[in-house]
Amino acid sequence: MAEVNMMKFEAGLGRECLDRAVELIAKAQSINPESYLVLFVAGGIKKDRGQYEPAAQDYRRAIEVNPLAQNAWRNLAVVYAAMNQPD
Repeated sequence: MAEVNMMKFEAGLGRECLDRAVELIAKAQSINPESYLVLFVAGGIKKDRGQYEPAAQDYRRAIEVNPLAQNAWRNLAVVYAAMNQPD
């Protein structure tokens, strides 16, 4: 559900979608903080909020959990670029 709300926000459906995603991912983190999907979505929410360093931390941890996760690698690169940090 958090990922759906994040995608709705990215599609321009309103800030309340991002706020709801934040609530849902916080609940998911309390249940399973080491889940790849939870880490990946948390990173995406933080990226969308402009919180690039915390987003990078979530993406790096998601990659530790699943090193073959291409989307996490790609989003980490996007976050690094936003921080002007090429590697």
